[in-house]
Amino acid sequence: MNNMCQILYAEDDIDFGEIVKKRLESESFRVKLCPDGKEAWREIRENPYDIILLDYDMPGIDGIELTKMIRQRSMVLPIVIYSSYTEPDTTIEAYQAGVNNFFTKNYDPNILILSIKTILSGRNSNAESSMIGLSEDLVFYPEQNMLVCHGKEYPLGKELSRLLILLYTHVNHWTSGDFITGMLWNLPLKDKDVALRQNILRLREKISVDPSIQIENRPGGFYRLNLP
Repeated sequence: MNNMCQILYAEDDIDFGEIVKKRLESESFRVKLCPDGKEAWREIRENPYDIILLDYDMPGIDGIELTKMIRQRSMVLPIVIYSSYTEPDTTIEAYQAGVNNFFTKNYDPNILILSIKTILSGRNSNAESSMIGLSEDLVFYPEQNMLVCHGKEYPLGKELSRLLILLYTHVNHWTSGDFITGMLWNLPLKDKDVALRQNILRLREKISVDPSIQIENRPGGFYRLNLP
């Protein structure tokens, strides 16, 4: 990977944006900082960039809307959202709009930088769609609700896809079943618990094509997606 890659960074908090810009430039990236989505869109249309880094909440054009606009223009250009928003439905919306990754601003900036380097090295970008590399062999396409392993496709459907996104946003950490069901199903409590158990079993069956990936559960109704 060429470290002199061009990054467009759209962030309406200019002081915070300058901090992130300097941190990225310390890794030898070239960064164009835009104060809003409208200027970022103009830049994207007029100049080539290797990766797009977006805030979620911006005046004029927000990060999700801008992602959709970019995806109509290019399915190849990598997009990462870096936001103060932590709501899981926001994360789900972002992945289904076509982002390659989503980080909240309380993450260690080094994780953001590692993600950018990984995406640019080719693991998480693809000429057809945004994708999430779950392992060396298994990738997840949120827009298509699809897993692919060694070239073979395993359809998930919208329900399992949303469940996998929620687990992925808390990867290698325990997530409450109540939290998951509250995000996914508007059902009575008893029916939510049954739906979650059934869908966890279905998702485990789908990801079993790669034994290095596991979904664990523990007493109290907690679940964890473990990636290698």
